[in-house]
Amino acid sequence: MNEEENIRRQQTTDDGQQPEEIIPVEETAMPEEEEVTTIEQPQTEDMEVHKHPHHVTHKKKWGEYLLEFLMLFLAVFLGFIAENIREHIVEQNRATEFSRSLVQDLQ
Repeated sequence: MNEEENIRRQQTTDDGQQPEEIIPVEETAMPEEEEVTTIEQPQTEDMEVHKHPHHVTHKKKWGEYLLEFLMLFLAVFLGFIAENIREHIVEQNRATEFSRSLVQDLQ
């Protein structure tokens, strides 16, 4: 390999530039052929089957509907209460600010 590199270094084109490096066929990276192996999947026997609650064929009982309704109702109701508390605090802060500005104006 050293002789080939020395020859390439000595060769120049008419422009004085180095020629493009030529890679021998032995050095090029050829993808290796992968061995195809088949893996036998084990036979499963006597598996327990249960219905998932989000499955298409899952039938809900009335208790599940009631529980979902109560959870949604509670979430919306608590959100409503939290918003009212926040508005109440903001209004009280605004009232104290107005009363201070009124006292300053009167003085």
